[in-house]
Amino acid sequence: MLERPESVADFAVRAAIPDGLLLGNIGGAQLAEVPAAEVARLARAIDADGLCVHLNPAQELVQPEGNRSFRGQLDGIARLVELLQGRVLVKETGAGLSPEALQRLRAVGVRSVDVAGRGGTSWTRVEAHRAPPGPARALGEALAGWGVPTAFSVVAARLILGEEALVVASGGVRGGLDVARGVAAGATLGAVAREVLLAWRAGREEGAAAFVTQLLDELRAVMLLTGSRDLAALRHAPRVYLGELREWLAAYGWERPACPLPPAE
Repeated sequence: MLERPESVADFAVRAAIPDGLLLGNIGGAQLAEVPAAEVARLARAIDADGLCVHLNPAQELVQPEGNRSFRGQLDGIARLVELLQGRVLVKETGAGLSPEALQRLRAVGVRSVDVAGRGGTSWTRVEAHRAPPGPARALGEALAGWGVPTAFSVVAARLILGEEALVVASGGVRGGLDVARGVAAGATLGAVAREVLLAWRAGREEGAAAFVTQLLDELRAVMLLTGSRDLAALRHAPRVYLGELREWLAAYGWERPACPLPPAE
C-alpha cells in the first residue's frame, strides 16, 4: 500500500470479517523510513483495528535485499502508539523479544506484543536458504539458532509489561498443550502458523479445521486437569519451570517458586 497506492483495495478486507480483528502490518525497518502519520493513515484507510510492527534485524542482516538501517525504529513505534491511541502490537519474527527490548517498548507506551520466540520458524534460517552461496548464506547459517526462547520471552513480557498487557505466545507453538503452557507462563493468547499450514496441505480446509478442533480439545483438557475455569485462571495455575527456561530465569535473577497453593478449604 505504501509503494503501490492502487493496491489499497487488495487490503480492504473488512467486509469479509465484519466482526473479526483486522491488523495492518509494517516492518520496523520500513517504519524508520516512512512518516508514522502516513502509516497510520493507511491503517485507517482499510478500517484496521490497529497495526502490527514486526522487528526482524537478524533477518534483514541476512536477506540479500535487506534494510540494514535500524535507527529511528523506536521513535517510529512511539509515534504510532500516539497516533493510534495505543492500538499497536509489536512482534518479532522468530528471535523473540528480550527483557531489554521489552523495557524499551514499555517506555514508549507499547502494551501489546507477540513474542515470536526462538523455537519455531526462523526467518533468519529462511533467508539463509534464499541467499546464494557466499557471505550472506554463511551469516544466516551462523545465526539460524539466534534468539530468545519463546517460553522465557513470554514470562519476561508479562513481568515487564504488567498484568493488563496483551501478550501473544508464538514461536514453536504446535498444539493445544503448547498454547496452555504459554498461557500458564503469562500469555494472553497463543498463536500457531506452521502446523495449520501443514494440516491444510494434507487435507485442505477439512484438515485445517480438524487441527484447530484438536487444538481446542487439548486446551480444554489441560484447563480441566488444572482446575482452570477460564484462561485467566490458567494464567495463575500452579506450574514448575524446568530446563532451559529455568536457566534463563536464573540468569536474569528471576528464580521464583511455582505459584503458591490456594488455602485449604
